[in-house]
Amino acid sequence: MKKIKINIDKPDISDEKILAKKPSFQTVLQNFHAVPKPFYKASWFSGGVAGVTIATIALVGYYFIKHGNNSSTANSNNDSLSTKPFIAKPFKNIDVPYEVMSVSSNCSHQLITKTGTVLRIPDNAFVDSLGKPVTFPVELKYREFRNPVDFFESGIPMNYDSNGVHYTFESAGMIELLASKDGKNLSLAKDKTIGVDMKSPTEDSNYNIYYLDTTKRNWVYKGKDLITSLDEKQKTATQNNRNLKRDTASTINNEPNRSEEIRIEDLNSATSKVPVVPAKANKSKYIFKLDVDLSEWPELNVYKNVLFQVDETVKKFDAKLYTVKWTSAKLYQHATVGNYSLMLSKNDTSVFIPVIPVFDEKSYATAISVYNQNISKLVVEKQERDKQNNLKMLTALSSANALQQTIELVNTVLSSEMKALRTFELTSFGDWNCDRPVPPINRDFTITPRFLNNADGKSIKYENVYIVDKNKNALFTYNKSCPLLCNKKSNNILWIVTTDNKIGIVNSQTFLDAVSETTSPIFNLTLLNNSEGVNELKSLVTGKNEETDNLVTPTTTTEAANNTLTATAYPNPTKDVVNIKLQQENNVTYTLTDMSGKLILKGQFYDFQNKIDLSNCISGVYNLSLFTSDLKQSKNIKIVKE
Repeated sequence: MKKIKINIDKPDISDEKILAKKPSFQTVLQNFHAVPKPFYKASWFSGGVAGVTIATIALVGYYFIKHGNNSSTANSNNDSLSTKPFIAKPFKNIDVPYEVMSVSSNCSHQLITKTGTVLRIPDNAFVDSLGKPVTFPVELKYREFRNPVDFFESGIPMNYDSNGVHYTFESAGMIELLASKDGKNLSLAKDKTIGVDMKSPTEDSNYNIYYLDTTKRNWVYKGKDLITSLDEKQKTATQNNRNLKRDTASTINNEPNRSEEIRIEDLNSATSKVPVVPAKANKSKYIFKLDVDLSEWPELNVYKNVLFQVDETVKKFDAKLYTVKWTSAKLYQHATVGNYSLMLSKNDTSVFIPVIPVFDEKSYATAISVYNQNISKLVVEKQERDKQNNLKMLTALSSANALQQTIELVNTVLSSEMKALRTFELTSFGDWNCDRPVPPINRDFTITPRFLNNADGKSIKYENVYIVDKNKNALFTYNKSCPLLCNKKSNNILWIVTTDNKIGIVNSQTFLDAVSETTSPIFNLTLLNNSEGVNELKSLVTGKNEETDNLVTPTTTTEAANNTLTATAYPNPTKDVVNIKLQQENNVTYTLTDMSGKLILKGQFYDFQNKIDLSNCISGVYNLSLFTSDLKQSKNIKIVKE
């Protein structure tokens, strides 16, 4: 076998040896097989075409280098629209609460909210996702955003871009109106609008109406509003409240009392009538089997094979009439309630015979089955009618209970704080704003602040900075990476939200002192939990806090006291179960809603001592509404779930 010598430590080949073995360029060229030239090297592409193409590529490249970088910077500064919700609440547990109302869908309404704003709703205004009209009841959720803290709590963007210029809205009032049925959102019917008379603190006409398009993620200009001095409308608003109170009282007082027992005569409605109770034919009586049109008699028309037995208790029957071959028969109501008369005709002769509808042995069992089915159906219809009427009553009662607050609000606080009515039309449900854009030129002082924690002196992690200029009803929001614009001479309040949901606030005097000395101020902040922080902001920005934010506490009258249900809830706050104690044993209906107005629980209490299990509810504040079965007494209790 041939021996093979393996040189393990063979030295690396030098560059000189590699070059010595490489073929010459001429040898490579001779062995090269040419391929077709690409289009951009072809002779037809040379000259002008090549020049134009190269210039185009250069321009496109320059555009993306220049504008692409700008776009990237903008997205970085705004947290990217594709990843950040358009409406981004800073805190899950804090929001501007809704006022919830139930209304009928087939008639018009003029609603007066707790803030004094009037909503004029036309009849048949609500449709579902398929555009079909909906039936009563419709749930309306309404709220207003009056100041920068409201804008902050809601997370509704207050920015407006026009022709590449970034503006911040200064508001003269913003509202949100939503409609739903059985938890599903509704829309306004075609060609229907909802009129709004909104109280405003300014009579300035330099504002526009905008609608928030959450799909296109921008505010849409909707024109101008009509401004009327509140003094001119004050008497009208007060009279409207009085009319509403009168109409509501009439509705409640005229509603008949209902018994839990369902009576057969109560089952009749505008569209349905209770069938006649089937009776067996008496073979010893005279019975007519005739073709009678029963279309006008719904209580009989549900049956087949109806016979007519002569009722001799009303009138003695002439037996000769039974042998006549009558050519036609028609049914009439007899003077005696519940009885019928059969008109039999032949040629020019007609006779009236009192009769009773009956069934033979074969048809009787079927008739009884039909009767029972119809009664069951009518019972369900009556229960639904009662439910709708009860909802109407609850709506009327809720309006009556809130009415005194509304009157006090319109006549006192609003008359002093609000100066005008701003009237406009809603063409869809959602957020509507009466605004004017504030251009950046109005804020010409730039600062780049740092924020330190008073507790440990370390830098605070945060995402956004918020500034309120108390001379403007606006909220200016900046990303942490952006310099802040402000009007140095204004009364400014600044705050940040930390990454662990706390608030750090810089009051106006501290802000003014700092920016008077440097454009890079350092603020040492005491961090507050979000509820404490929001309450402090309300105090600084609006002059109100959580306790005084309800504006008015109406004087309790003897009449109002009689309408109050005596009930207590404990423990409150609670971690799981809350006990509800009633002073007397009542059939009490209850609903539990969260602060946004969303229904959480509903049911009835029948005993003195009752329980509600909140173990599956998130921590927060809930509203417990109680109503007696006769709807004459009610009570609202705030429940806190820890």
